[in-house]
Amino acid sequence: MYDICFLGYGVSNQGALRLFLKEYGGKAFVSTLSRLTPSERQRFEAESVDWEEGQNSDRCLLCQRIVVSPGIPPKTPILTAAYEKGIPVCSDIDFISPLYPPGILTVGITGTNGKTTTVELTAHLLSSVMRSTTVGNIGFSPADLILEERLSETDAVVFELSSFQLYYTHIPFLNIAALLNITTDHLSWHTTFEAYVEAKRKVFALKKSPDRNRRNLSSLRLTAGAPVDFSVGYEPNDSCQITEHPRALKIHTDQGPISLSLEGYTLKGGHNDRNAAFAASIAYLSGVSLERIQNGLSTYKGAEHRLEEFLVHRGVTYVNDSKSTNADSLIQAIKTYRGEGGRLLLLMGGRGKGEDYTSLASEIRKGCHHVFLCGENAPLIAPLIENHLPVSRYSNWTEAIAQAIAQAREGDTVLFSPGGSSFDFFNNYIERGLYFKKACRENLSRLSTGFGE
Repeated sequence: MYDICFLGYGVSNQGALRLFLKEYGGKAFVSTLSRLTPSERQRFEAESVDWEEGQNSDRCLLCQRIVVSPGIPPKTPILTAAYEKGIPVCSDIDFISPLYPPGILTVGITGTNGKTTTVELTAHLLSSVMRSTTVGNIGFSPADLILEERLSETDAVVFELSSFQLYYTHIPFLNIAALLNITTDHLSWHTTFEAYVEAKRKVFALKKSPDRNRRNLSSLRLTAGAPVDFSVGYEPNDSCQITEHPRALKIHTDQGPISLSLEGYTLKGGHNDRNAAFAASIAYLSGVSLERIQNGLSTYKGAEHRLEEFLVHRGVTYVNDSKSTNADSLIQAIKTYRGEGGRLLLLMGGRGKGEDYTSLASEIRKGCHHVFLCGENAPLIAPLIENHLPVSRYSNWTEAIAQAIAQAREGDTVLFSPGGSSFDFFNNYIERGLYFKKACRENLSRLSTGFGE
């Protein structure tokens, strides 16, 4: 019998296992479908951790608790068996959060799109008055904060929360919870849109009682019938109202409205104005002064791989939007760049998520000059657009990127915004984005003696 089973061995469970061995020291079992590295096997042997790789056997059921990696669907046979046996199944967050100092500020941010930008911007704004760290789906294990003794009661932890993590998390741990938006995504994991919405809305159930004179934060969007403390939107009755002329935020308080200018905020697009509204609202509710929030909005430079204008060469702007993993994210990218003056050359394609591409196709037809398609979902998208504008299909990204660069002229924008997950060609969106940037630089260096950013 094991005290605990770690089902899956990605970043989240690697941190959770390290924390378990340090804080509890019981008998642990690791089960992963992936192959372990020699160093991982050696470490398990040295620390008396049992393991299996390439399968999830019934040994997983010989435990008192299962901590599951968020990417594993709940209908996986071994989890179905665990539920039938009454074995508790939870996320790494459930396992870790009780060990956090009681006074820290915990912020949870979820949504189909905009999570990473909003999480990073929120942490940036909070860092003006307290030590602030980002964890969760953004790629850093929350366990590491405890293992490295980096937390005190005056710190803030900003969680990027995926629907997968929320599904497996049950213990309230958040002071502030924010739901940015919901559009169709991850249907292969959740099976229905309704189940996906339910998982996203669960973020509000994970709020603790308000403390330290902070109000909990939630969004009006998709919270009908649920308590709403604060709303973000374009309507005058929203707690934080976004205005376009002038580009600004208006936060309504008991003492009257207060305004924050977005003129110095460098991120483009209405969706990024919404991200700023959420981050500024969270900072305001956490006690950050308006002056510090205003300064933070002006000094934030944006997340890598999200509408990242990383290169301008001979009047052509190259944009890395590898973080675009669904149709709605790609739609926002096209809307951001279609009015820039020159032509919009779009590099897109990836692994689909069961989405309807009708709205995306309409936006492509309105905003793009030429589409360079590559990826598993290319056969689904091509028939919707190829009779309306030039569409070129490729079997690899190397050729697609080279052809887009060759056709670009002064004033154009080359936008790499896949609109699908990276797993058809890459391990993750970060690897995909780095590949695009490297390919652009290599192609341009061959075409000219030098180039500048």
